[in-house]
Amino acid sequence: MASNRKIGQILINPRFQLRFLGIFSSFIIGISICYSLAVYTFFFRLYELGERIGLTKNHNFFKFLDHQMASLFLTFGIAFGIIFLIFILIGLRLSHKIAGPLYRFNNHLLSMSSRGAGQQLQEVHFRDGDYFLELEKSFNQVVKKECENSANSKE
Repeated sequence: MASNRKIGQILINPRFQLRFLGIFSSFIIGISICYSLAVYTFFFRLYELGERIGLTKNHNFFKFLDHQMASLFLTFGIAFGIIFLIFILIGLRLSHKIAGPLYRFNNHLLSMSSRGAGQQLQEVHFRDGDYFLELEKSFNQVVKKECENSANSKE
């Protein structure tokens, strides 16, 4: 049960957050593919240049290019992994700041719909740094106004 709670804390709204992270991942993967193709094209042109000037396939120039390309792609792979991880963490944090307040607001509305007669409306409160704070403010103004109207009608 504890592991399910922990997963629930990581993904508040899995459908939205996984889609959001998928979009983030797609950008990083797309950029990485473009960069890899550009680097590969650069090395391919150097291979062609070596062949045009008559170098044999076992010439040190080609060995050097192979070594440089392998080294560059290894470095790129490590950098890609680090950048990908950073973007996933940033995307997860951003998705929490979006999904969190909406999840809380939805639960608040559901709890209000099941409240008993005579129970007062309750304000909703989001975390500092969450998005949609204007929704909290607007909703709480409505609650305050309804509470005032309810108090005035009892008098």
